[in-house]
Amino acid sequence: RIKEAHEGMDGFKALDDKISRFRCDALEPMYQVATSFFEWSRKHGDVGDVRVLRDKTRTAGVFVALHCLLGVCDAVEDFDERYRQRILRLAREAVRPLAQPPHESGTPPPGFDPKKACPEMLTRLTAGLGCDALLDACLSDLSLFELPIGYLEMSS
Repeated sequence: RIKEAHEGMDGFKALDDKISRFRCDALEPMYQVATSFFEWSRKHGDVGDVRVLRDKTRTAGVFVALHCLLGVCDAVEDFDERYRQRILRLAREAVRPLAQPPHESGTPPPGFDPKKACPEMLTRLTAGLGCDALLDACLSDLSLFELPIGYLEMSS
């Protein structure tokens, strides 16, 4: 079927060209985003900051995934409190890496919305890492702690 459709359109070379254009078009936006991160990093003197951003984005993804899991668990009537404590422990572990600035200069990375930095809430969360009530509130309502969303939006 593919053979017949493309032999009439200049053969497989035309199909190969079409596939190559599709791949290039698909990769170009990712290349542009990666380039902007490396330029930001070089401007501030440390290309390793891109790895820091990658790790923060991954950690932000864990925090948001735990938010979703907590929502599902809260919908269950006989929810096991030990499981909730495990979720909070993992969320606590996710807050620590998010607390480190992405760069010493304080200049936000490209695509990061500075309004989502939440420095006051981040300070409260890191100062009171044993305070489950605050962490639970932030995990239940991401509008209280938008930093993870900011990193995910930046990377999208």
